[in-house]
Amino acid sequence: MAIAMTPTWHAEQTPDAPAIVMSSSGETSTFAELEDRSVRLARGLQERGVVAGDHIAILMENNRKYLEVALAAQRSGLHYTAINRHLRPAEVQYVLDDCGAVALVASEQTTPVVASLDLSRLRVRIAADVDSHDSDFRLSARLSPVRALYPTSPPVESKFAPNRTWRPSGSLILGAKYWSASLSGSTR
Repeated sequence: MAIAMTPTWHAEQTPDAPAIVMSSSGETSTFAELEDRSVRLARGLQERGVVAGDHIAILMENNRKYLEVALAAQRSGLHYTAINRHLRPAEVQYVLDDCGAVALVASEQTTPVVASLDLSRLRVRIAADVDSHDSDFRLSARLSPVRALYPTSPPVESKFAPNRTWRPSGSLILGAKYWSASLSGSTR
């Protein structure tokens, strides 16, 4: 039995209800589709050695795939950092290095930026095909839908945002408690 009011719970209770509606395109994904895709990606990350407590970075547009990646990270007990796709390569590299990510999930549209990054510290790299609603993550398309359970601890999200010095700073969100810190090196 799923925890009440989670996407998994909604997928069990109302699988055909809209979970994501993209206002710009009208694209709609049901709770069952969201559940299936996020479980597949979560399983794919686990199979590649990304475990609870690890950190991933997401470099994508704000779209359905982004939400699926974020949910896959949350359900796996991963920390994640959303990297603004409008940042310059040096800024993306700074955030990627500073957040300690072991995996990067990037969209096809960010390929020019990703191509200029030093990804040698990453164990896992995932390209998300965001151009087609019918095409899932290249990594997860081959995976069987295996149910991943939500961790017992609340989901964790890390957010980086450029400040006045263009050195990204971050807020670590733990459930309902907010902890803010400059993540420029001395806080780890």
